[in-house]
Amino acid sequence: MRSARAVVSGLGRRFWALWSAVLLSGLGDGVVLVAFPLLAAQLSKDPRYVSGAAAAAALPWLLFALPAGVLADRLDRRRLMIRLEWFRALVVGVLALAVVADRVTLTVVYLVAFLLGAAQTLFVAAAGIEVPNVVPGHLLGRGNGYLLAAETAGEQTIGPAIGGALFAVTAAAPFFLDSVSFLVSAALIPLALGAPVVGRGSARLDLGVVGRQLRAGWRYFIDDDLLVVLVGLIAVLAFAQAMMLSTLVLSAFERWGLGESGFGVLLGCAAVGNVIGGLVGGRIEERFGTAATLSGTALAGGIGYAVVGFSSHGVVAAVGLGVEAAAVMIGNVASITLRQRIVPRSLLGTVGNVMRWFIFGAVPIGALVGGLLADQHSLRTPVLTAATLQFVAVGLFSCPLATLIKARGFAPTRRRLAG
Repeated sequence: MRSARAVVSGLGRRFWALWSAVLLSGLGDGVVLVAFPLLAAQLSKDPRYVSGAAAAAALPWLLFALPAGVLADRLDRRRLMIRLEWFRALVVGVLALAVVADRVTLTVVYLVAFLLGAAQTLFVAAAGIEVPNVVPGHLLGRGNGYLLAAETAGEQTIGPAIGGALFAVTAAAPFFLDSVSFLVSAALIPLALGAPVVGRGSARLDLGVVGRQLRAGWRYFIDDDLLVVLVGLIAVLAFAQAMMLSTLVLSAFERWGLGESGFGVLLGCAAVGNVIGGLVGGRIEERFGTAATLSGTALAGGIGYAVVGFSSHGVVAAVGLGVEAAAVMIGNVASITLRQRIVPRSLLGTVGNVMRWFIFGAVPIGALVGGLLADQHSLRTPVLTAATLQFVAVGLFSCPLATLIKARGFAPTRRRLAG
């Protein structure tokens, strides 16, 4: 008998098993989202070194995203995702033990952040391919929104609040909890994906196959003007967000007088907007279309950054972060859904990670630039620079994006019926 939630939404049991795995894994990620910068700030007060943890976590997207997309298209994705969760549980568990033994250094923090980021490049690619297989086509936008909302509820709302409180008690606790969350997520994945999910041609996987698949993905991406413009916009927005987030922990301490627990609560309160954005993102995209949704959310995000940059109080900063978070989530729902509808299923992982290579590749650069701007000028500078970039991006990309989407005939109603 189907659950009441599945009956109401039509998304089904497999979707809600995946949703639960994402929520639990996101909860653990949220706990260490606040614990990583707190641990880095405990080891160094230099904003360049603190921002290095964020850069290390994002660097794998530059190095591994392209082959990871090919592997996700070709391998048994259920087995792959389970093993990646085991690996992440082991890595973050080792960090927790290092903290307990008082053997942790910034080098260890950077290494663990890098390894977790490397595993994420492959896990995200595999999960992104499976979403259209689990979610009915006409509900794809809402399914993406609910999954992103679940991830955010754990990663940026509940998790940071718990992580800040746990870190204040003992620095190792958040990392132990994250390790457990990965193990629970691994146990739920078989319920969501069912039988082994093997990509086409996986029986023979060598460098030649990888190279041909990667070239096919690159050609598809480069030849599609809509995908190129979409990536250009999102990469600029990701760069701007990384600038703001890289030294946010120092702003919380020095500008707004918040402690460790207060920093976790700040992120948790601000991310309520992110969760709301995920819940309503699919409906907004259906009503207003992808182009208007992306342009509007980029503009709203810039306004949110401006509020944070000029704020002298933690509560006002939380409001600005909430606005930015909701805008980012709604924009993510629109862009992910558009990509899943444009790209052929056989190339979805490869093309998806080609796009992520540009988008997430901008994150470590933005994080380092944010740290340098804060060091050379003030903690407000990277935030206000991020706001300026958002407004410039709206002016540069809105018209080309709207023209290309209209030319492809992606009217919201037609997309729903065609799903």
